[in-house]
Amino acid sequence: NPHVGQNEDVLIDAEGQLWLATLGYGLFVQKGYPYLHQLPAQSEAAYDLELLANGDILVGGDQGIWWYDQALNLQAHQAQIEQVRGVKWLEGIGLCAGTLQGETYFFENTAALLQPVSEPSAIVSSGFSGVLSLPNEEAIFSSYGAGLQLFSDGEMKRYDLAQLPN
Repeated sequence: NPHVGQNEDVLIDAEGQLWLATLGYGLFVQKGYPYLHQLPAQSEAAYDLELLANGDILVGGDQGIWWYDQALNLQAHQAQIEQVRGVKWLEGIGLCAGTLQGETYFFENTAALLQPVSEPSAIVSSGFSGVLSLPNEEAIFSSYGAGLQLFSDGEMKRYDLAQLPN
């Protein structure tokens, strides 16, 4: 489909629906082959998709974090955090959202998306492009500007890996 712009992320949910985050046109969902349905509420840039254990989908984009159920019903929209480049559920830690500016926010659960947000919990230089859960409530973040960082005890610590580019 040439009308969806630059693809940023894609996933298939438990019901076999294709979710597509695009830079130019927002969020699309394939509801029956081959039709892509653009979700009008999320028409700005969408960067990252996360499938939750209950089948719900989180979308990170220019206008914040969007939370949809499998039937495409909007459950919540967290608009106070803008330009969300990464949104991930981390076992033992909860939900994290990273912005293009390098701010990282942590939420205990998805219901916390409905609460006001004040300050970022941690800084990952230039935002994160990926994250991996570790045991003991730790995680490794890969960032756009600072390489790998370890999240442990509520703090970000940069790995000094000269041989690994940013």
